[in-house]
Order: sequence, then structure tokens, then C-alpha cells
Amino acid sequence: MQHVAKWGNDFKTLEEYSARFARWVEVDLFIAAINHPESGETHTAGHNKFSTWHEHEYEALMTLQAEQAPEDEPQVFELYKHTPERLGVAPATLDWRTASTCVTPVKDQGSCGSCWSFATTETVETAYCQATGELKTFSEQQLVDCCTVYAGCNGGNYPKAWDYVNEMGQMLESDYPYVAADTTCVYDATKAVASITMVDGHTSTSIGNYLIRNYGTPEEIMAGVAVRPAAIAVNASGLRFQTYETGVLNNCTNTSLNHAIVMDGYDSTASVPYYQVRNSWGASWGMNGYILLGMTEGNEKGNCGVQQDVDYPNIGANW
Repeated sequence: MQHVAKWGNDFKTLEEYSARFARWVEVDLFIAAINHPESGETHTAGHNKFSTWHEHEYEALMTLQAEQAPEDEPQVFELYKHTPERLGVAPATLDWRTASTCVTPVKDQGSCGSCWSFATTETVETAYCQATGELKTFSEQQLVDCCTVYAGCNGGNYPKAWDYVNEMGQMLESDYPYVAADTTCVYDATKAVASITMVDGHTSTSIGNYLIRNYGTPEEIMAGVAVRPAAIAVNASGLRFQTYETGVLNNCTNTSLNHAIVMDGYDSTASVPYYQVRNSWGASWGMNGYILLGMTEGNEKGNCGVQQDVDYPNIGANW
């Protein structure tokens, strides 16, 4: 009942209450097992707004549509592989929230499966700020409604969404507010602020420079994220990810990618080295909206698949 009060749950019938309570008990037992002193886990779990959600409701948030790299393209793309002097040696630790003023606060996609639009927008926001010195909040709803190559609340990905921003520009959140639902496109070209202009060439069909495709090493990923926060793909299914609260999540063996989020830091010197990842489920989830995913040495898929797909939009000066 404390949980119901905290999250403002409104269950209409006794049957619904009973079903939600049964799910909460299942989650509560899982949390107790993770937090047991002898569990060997490097993270802690806790209840959150998802604790009474049925599995199919939670899974509906994860609608990343896989973008397959052509078979003849290298695993590590040109930006890293052939121009290490541009990237330089990545620092051992990095947190873009404190390293710059170009990171927007944690957002909440609600019950719409629009994770892809948030990963796209948040990386554009930082890239725009790096180029102009102005941090602006852009519209995820515009991508949900107007980027028709994808399916709005039913799924998408960041590469072609960056292409859309390159072609059409992106409006401010204040001009095109987020409503967490599929609505009619009301794009206004006169209010489009951000656009991405490709520079230095690229090795994919997208405006984004793929730093890692298939698998990457921590060194390669850190070198990329040291340039700017990157959109990444992970597997967010299951109670291990859902109930994450603090610490470094390891032992996350499901690597089938289904959720888009943003990596904006890492610490390779921590007792348990990790990637710092910004989710789009609000600040009440995880560590104020963040999750730390353990690094995996060598060319591995990584915890929850985190080392498989690390991309960011490459930009020019035309904004």
C-alpha cells in the first residue's frame, strides 16, 4: 500500500488490484534476492514505477528497430580506425555532465515506445551545444510524428532519425511539446532550429558516424564517447534491468538489442569499471535516471549488449 500511495496507482477493480499485487510480490522477491549479502551482485535493486507493470507493458517501452551494418563494412568504422589523431587518447574517466554544460537533464518517454527519438534528440542537443555554445531542448515528439521511416511509439532507431534532422531540421520542445503518443505531424519549417551537416565523410548510409558496430573494446568506446555523448543500444528486458537502483550492473547476459539510450560517461579506474548511461524513464528510475553498466574486456558484446552499437551524429557548422 505504501507503493500504491507513492506512485499514485489507481486500480479500478479488485481483479486488477489482485493482478498488480501479484506482480509486485514477484518483483519484491527478485529485489530481495539481488540485494542479499551473498548474492555476489555489484549493484542493488529496488522498487520503482514499473513494479506493478505487467511484463508486456514494460516490454512495450523497448521498440528499438535494429539497423544492420553492411557485411563488407569494418567492425570499427573509419572515424576511429583511421583517424586516431583526431580522437586522441581518451581520459580514464569522463562524465559529460560535469565536463561541459552541454547535457540536458534526464527525460521521460512515458508509456510510448519512443526511446529511439530520445537517444536521437539528446545526442543532437549536445552536438548543437558543442557547435554553438547554446544548450537547447529539442522536440522528440516531432520525430515520433514526422519521421515516417519509423513507427513512432511502436519503434525506430537513431541513424535514420539523424538523417531526418539533417534534411528537415528539428524544432524546439517548447514549440512541439512531447505528449507520449502518436499524433498528427505539425512540423513547421520556420521554427526548425537544429540540423546536422555532414563533415569529414562517413562510412555508413547514415549521417551518424558509427564508432562501433557488432562489438567494440572499452578503449574504442571510450575514445568515441570522449568526443561527445553517443547513442547506444542495449537489451533492457527483464527484472535485472527494470529494478536497477544503484551500483554497477553486471551479469546481464541478454544482448539482443531492443532499447536506445545515451552513453555520456565512463570510469575505467573504478573498482568495478563501468559505462555511465542516461536512460529516458525519468529521474525516479535508477540513479537519478542513470544506470552504470559494467565494462567487458576485449571484443565482447558487453553487459546487456552495451558494447555492440555506439554511434553519434557527426556535425558541421551550418546550424
